[in-house]
Amino acid sequence: MPFRLAGVEAGARSTIVRLPDSGLWVHSPIALSNKLRREVEAIGPVRFLIASNRFHYGHLKEWATAYPDALVCAVSDVKAPEGVVIGRILTEEVEPEWANVLSQTLFRGSVATGEAVFCHRASRTLILTDTAIHIPSRRDAWSRFVARVLGVLDVWAPTRYFKASIRDKGAARRALDTIMSWDFERLIIAHGDICETGGKAVLRRAYGFLEHST
Repeated sequence: MPFRLAGVEAGARSTIVRLPDSGLWVHSPIALSNKLRREVEAIGPVRFLIASNRFHYGHLKEWATAYPDALVCAVSDVKAPEGVVIGRILTEEVEPEWANVLSQTLFRGSVATGEAVFCHRASRTLILTDTAIHIPSRRDAWSRFVARVLGVLDVWAPTRYFKASIRDKGAARRALDTIMSWDFERLIIAHGDICETGGKAVLRRAYGFLEHST
């Protein structure tokens, strides 16, 4: 969906996975328009709402209200919106309800936020939130300027701000090692274009600054 932050046309994306029981797992929920609601309900019942970091829960209440039977799952530093109950804290241990479909870990080491990271094994797709961002050069001039300053213009990478927020590089490296042990080719991110091929090599280059961290 269209989304601007500080005037930057970053866009916002939610990722939905259909589980074996046909229930839906909704990662980083975006604004729930009537059109989106109809499209979602045509796929299956919403079972899980995922707030993967403390910056991506702005529309959580909309979804929790629309789907009161859905279990809200969040990383520990997410503050629940009024009226929303967080039913599960996400950790490095994959939840049993989706263990047959998704791999799961936490990207740690950043003082900005921890982030739950997932891999949909069947499609070899890594699902990220803010650990990588991509601002394409087709965006407006201001967006391109800021993206260039942040180091994310036409590349899939952490912003320079996010890199600077990683104070415990050893923890970040260990999380990255776990992620890189998974079999994935594609990157789906919350802001920017999807990386359809070569995702593992892209992520390895993006986090090369952690290579010698322990």
